[in-house]
Amino acid sequence: MNITVLGSCRQDSIKQHYPTTSIQERLTYPHYTKEIIQAIQYCKGISTFDNEHTRYCFRTGILENNVIPYQKVLQQEFEATDAFVIEIASRISYAWNGIYVHHILTEESFGFQDRSHILTRELSDDEIEQDLLTIQQLLHPKPFVIVSHIHTRQSGTRYELIQLLEKLTEKHHIPFINPSRLLMNHDNLYQAETPLHHYTEHGHRLIGYEYKKAIDALQKVCIHTYLTKCQTNPQPPGLADFLRGTIALYQFCKQYHYDLQIDSSHPIFRYIQPHPKLICDNPFSNVIEFIPPPSYDDIYDRLEKQFQTGLSFCTLTNSFYTRQGTDLVNFGPISDDCRTFLQSLFTPTDEIEQKINFIFKEVFHFQKEEGFTIIHLRCGDLFLHDGVYDDGLYSRFYHLIHPIVHDHKETRYVLLSDSSAIAERLKKDIPELYYWNNSKVHLGDLIHRTDSSVLDTLVDFFMMSQSNEILSGPNSGFSVVSSLLYNIPYRYI
Repeated sequence: MNITVLGSCRQDSIKQHYPTTSIQERLTYPHYTKEIIQAIQYCKGISTFDNEHTRYCFRTGILENNVIPYQKVLQQEFEATDAFVIEIASRISYAWNGIYVHHILTEESFGFQDRSHILTRELSDDEIEQDLLTIQQLLHPKPFVIVSHIHTRQSGTRYELIQLLEKLTEKHHIPFINPSRLLMNHDNLYQAETPLHHYTEHGHRLIGYEYKKAIDALQKVCIHTYLTKCQTNPQPPGLADFLRGTIALYQFCKQYHYDLQIDSSHPIFRYIQPHPKLICDNPFSNVIEFIPPPSYDDIYDRLEKQFQTGLSFCTLTNSFYTRQGTDLVNFGPISDDCRTFLQSLFTPTDEIEQKINFIFKEVFHFQKEEGFTIIHLRCGDLFLHDGVYDDGLYSRFYHLIHPIVHDHKETRYVLLSDSSAIAERLKKDIPELYYWNNSKVHLGDLIHRTDSSVLDTLVDFFMMSQSNEILSGPNSGFSVVSSLLYNIPYRYI
């Protein structure tokens, strides 16, 4: 989680727990709301003043007596920020020549010759409230927390501002931290100075833990749960449908700044390596199902509305994720970052790899590293579970596959199918095919699923992921999603 701090050195302890951007050091330590808004606008590339003014309005420009030279870098860091920590330490504003300046510009030691024209005034309660709403609007949809100054007595202008911030953030449902209240039962927190500004090392360590708790609470979480029994459909989705839904969730999480996690309680995850995003203790008891019988357009729209609430949630979905114009289409290209995420998430265990190696060595009698092409035939659940055989379907597959194998004798073709009967006859009639007769299952099936069938189905999936090319009959999401996740050339036969 990447954090941008718009505040003072009192937030330095955040760096003990999270990576932070360079915006604070390279730009400014803002103290009042209008200065914060100006800094945000600059980082977003929407400020209205000339870059020459950055030597006067931002702390780093004043300290270095130079313009800020790296707005593009700061803009990129701002855009890559996951959450913001914003300290409002004062209600005093400093305006000069149409811009708001850092308070040190008023100090003689920095040699600013036009100090007499800096307008110093206190911001009203209403101004601060409106500025808070502007900050919220500028940062939307990314989360942020407001932090107050520290205090040791419950009186004075500093304490009154803290009280105002507490009231306004509660009114507008904005997370708020009053450090001194959180640490009121501890001693040796602040350096001996007047006025009070800095933590001791002990104080920094303690408030760092409080910042961490507050920032962790900002993170919006979406947990994808592969249920073995659904409330809205008699059968849970198959593996390809679950992965398609995961891709949809990944895209929505990226758009709405959620953290995507996967509940690892489904039997398939016995054969998947541990990963930080695979969780075994799902905190949600309610799983929102975004699956048929509603249409996929309805599923997609309802899912997006769920993200727009800004609330953490747990779901099962097989939503589509690709729009072509106004239409949703099944599957479609995925981004490199999505592919990298899913590959790291769905990494097979040694047991899977060992079984794949055994099959190639003892059944196929060649090494997988020598290269092979998958031919995948999806016949349907009747063929998978009920042993149905259709001679017409077999004949169609034979006349598609035989010329391919015959004309490309240099290629090793590995046949995978959910119909053992059709696959075994194809292997008999086209002996150049490589085939292993395994225990097959639709992973959403509630009746026929066994440990061995789950294992063998995943062996097929990860075997496919290591191929040079996938040739497929129609209606095979299982092979399509493998080609997408592992960037394997794919064509229909």
